[in-house]
Amino acid sequence: GRRSGEAWGDWVRPYLDDRYRNSPKTHRSYTAAWELLRVYLHKEGVHVPAALNFNHVVGYMHWRAAQRRHSGKLISRNTAIQDLRTLSLVMRE
Repeated sequence: GRRSGEAWGDWVRPYLDDRYRNSPKTHRSYTAAWELLRVYLHKEGVHVPAALNFNHVVGYMHWRAAQRRHSGKLISRNTAIQDLRTLSLVMRE
């Protein structure tokens, strides 16, 4: 996308806020996924979109699947895939 050299924190949340301002449920879903992605990307030292690679995406799947819900159940693969759809949306911006 056109923001490949800009730090995630400078634009992603305002972009999601603006894009989904009239869709509260979608906004909540995407921002929740983004917060998890943001934590992982920071942990991996990926501070700009241009630094993201395939190994980070695969790593996210493993990282996310190792987490547990409040109920104690493991996060499903499909949940991690849904999070990555948020990342895909962000990367296209």
